[in-house]
Amino acid sequence: MSASHPAVVILHIGENDLGDNVSADVIAGEILQLVRDITHTCRCPVHVTQLLPWPKQSKKVTDDVQEINQQLKHTLPPHQYWSHKCGLNSCNPAYFLPDSVHLNKDGMSRYYDSMRTLVGRAVKHL
Repeated sequence: MSASHPAVVILHIGENDLGDNVSADVIAGEILQLVRDITHTCRCPVHVTQLLPWPKQSKKVTDDVQEINQQLKHTLPPHQYWSHKCGLNSCNPAYFLPDSVHLNKDGMSRYYDSMRTLVGRAVKHL
């Protein structure tokens, strides 16, 4: 990654680790460590997006998503944590495919719009 000299890095990571006997604290800590490593190696800002809750997750996993997002939000500088403002943070089943994990066309459109906004803001802060 450092060989490509990125101006900015945007991370959306963590959901696939949920429910695998990995605590929310460990997942949040690993994400924050990755941010530090990338920042140090690439010498560029790293922006982290919130983890998205899935409609059919257990209450424990949903609580873990909220806990991880809160840890990231309160640990990272405000401009480096991105909370989707397009309805994706509510695990609305209308935005997911029948597998309740992957976003459908409407969900992807909302995700794309949110990410496009984040990229614009990240570039503006360079």
